[in-house]
Amino acid sequence: MELPGGIRQNGSGLRRDFAFKPVTGEVEMAVAESGEGATSLSAWVTSALTASLQHIGGLSVEWTLVHRLSVGDRQFLMRRLAEIWGLDAVWLTSPCGRCKELFDIFLRQSELPTKPAGPGFPFASVQLDGRDFRLRTPNGEDQEAVAGIQDGNEAARSLSRRLFVDAASDQPELLSDESLSRIEYAVESVAPEVATLAQADCPQCGQGNQVEVDPYLCLSMIDETLLSEIHDLAAVYHWSESEILALPRKRRRKYLQLVDGLRGVHRQVDAS
Repeated sequence: MELPGGIRQNGSGLRRDFAFKPVTGEVEMAVAESGEGATSLSAWVTSALTASLQHIGGLSVEWTLVHRLSVGDRQFLMRRLAEIWGLDAVWLTSPCGRCKELFDIFLRQSELPTKPAGPGFPFASVQLDGRDFRLRTPNGEDQEAVAGIQDGNEAARSLSRRLFVDAASDQPELLSDESLSRIEYAVESVAPEVATLAQADCPQCGQGNQVEVDPYLCLSMIDETLLSEIHDLAAVYHWSESEILALPRKRRRKYLQLVDGLRGVHRQVDAS
């Protein structure tokens, strides 16, 4: 599988190949703890992907590399992480736009469409005040830089200014609403994107609704079951935490099934 955008290496063409690490307890624990101390959602995403990816474009995965991936690529990777970790299928609840009744929708995140990057990615061109400017698509570093700005218009202006490839002195002095719209359109024309809306009909009144699907949903789905599994295996086999975490998930789950068989109970786990 390839990224919808990709990275450039030493002026060469785009590299889109990537791979996640084998799913062991060590990797699961690192991702589960990746949000601790994160100052923003974008920082959390960067930590989670840094902990779970093996390589991007053949390069060793480091914070800086993940930080500078395009937003679309980062969202795409979070959706793939959810898929390989058995968190792809989800139930969402949404209010109907007509009757206001809450209804549930089942979907698989991997089935939502992805728009690949357009020609010229990661760069785009825009004309403002009769002058041509070169822009780049936003990345995780840009998201984190504006995360603390509460005013939406100010955040949009701050983000847009970061996207100019030219020196700051060459930027327009004032970004009007029209300029912001032009910048947004130019960037969206080349940036990769994942779908964040799903269509669903209300079962009560039949009204068609668009339901928001958070591209980072799997972060909130990683719970403390890993610690429970470590406890159960350590209690029976007397293995250390490091020994249990080193096991591939599939093998760890098989041992848990054996333990449950001895206890006469059934544990609801994903055996993948």
